[in-house]
Amino acid sequence: MSTSDHGAAAKFTAKCRLCWPWAKNTLVGFASIEIAEIGLTIHDVAIHEKGSVRWARIVRDAFSAVVIKVVLQHTPNAFAGGASS
Repeated sequence: MSTSDHGAAAKFTAKCRLCWPWAKNTLVGFASIEIAEIGLTIHDVAIHEKGSVRWARIVRDAFSAVVIKVVLQHTPNAFAGGASS
């Protein structure tokens, strides 16, 4: 896809590399989406539909857990300073 929902040119090109059904409530399936310009593939993008409305959502908890894991592998004391407010 190279356009947004409003018809304006998007800043990236997305390609669906894989899609599989998984029906539960508004969930209709999952997809693996590639962002060509940066060589990034996002796996397990949830695809939803309710009535005539459709949307995609990245499973944030899974993404968050992976990011924290790799940050700690790279920099074990990344959180040693505590949160700043």
